[in-house]
Amino acid sequence: MPADAEVIATVVAACPSVARLYPGRVAEVATYLPGRRVEGVRLAEDQLEVHVVAAWDVPLPQVADEVRGAAAPVAGGLPVAVYIDDVDIPPALLGADEPPEETLPDPVGQEALAPASMPLPGDTLPGDPIPDPLAPDPVTSEIQDDLLLAEPGAAPSVEGDPAADVLPGEILPDDPVLEDEVPGDVIPGEPVTPPASSQPPKKKRTSKKRGTGGPA
Repeated sequence: MPADAEVIATVVAACPSVARLYPGRVAEVATYLPGRRVEGVRLAEDQLEVHVVAAWDVPLPQVADEVRGAAAPVAGGLPVAVYIDDVDIPPALLGADEPPEETLPDPVGQEALAPASMPLPGDTLPGDPIPDPLAPDPVTSEIQDDLLLAEPGAAPSVEGDPAADVLPGEILPDDPVLEDEVPGDVIPGEPVTPPASSQPPKKKRTSKKRGTGGPA
């Protein structure tokens, strides 16, 4: 009597030590029949392969003996090779009874330390005007104006500023006179006058022509 894959799968699944038949990772362990497929049983020319998932808390040698004893009478004289590919672990042992992580109580009160409604710097609150992204930054503009005034020959940035009309080297009219200024010192920007000579000016001497004689 030839081996029947469906009968073998039925008797093996009925073993108390077997949780279920194992089809493989991509259903590669199977016997293909016309219009159907029997998973967990593979018929070859020289042996019969049976792949199972063992029940929990059953010794694996006992599982192999029980499967082999159930499949041998219907294997058609082929030797039975039993493969225990996995063990059926109860969900309680996998931590299924523990509550999800997001439902655990907050031990340090992180929600109280950082409430979700706390605004961050730069956030726009309801009712606040929306800033123009193309408008100049007032802080940056003020710094740039100061740098332009510090450069020699820079154009004035503020209209009506008396300091903007002063050229490099000049002094504002209302600037106080320096305490250590000595008469005769040259202030930068003032015209330099030539020093006066200490010798008195020489007088021009005029010559009078004498006549050679009276009228004849």
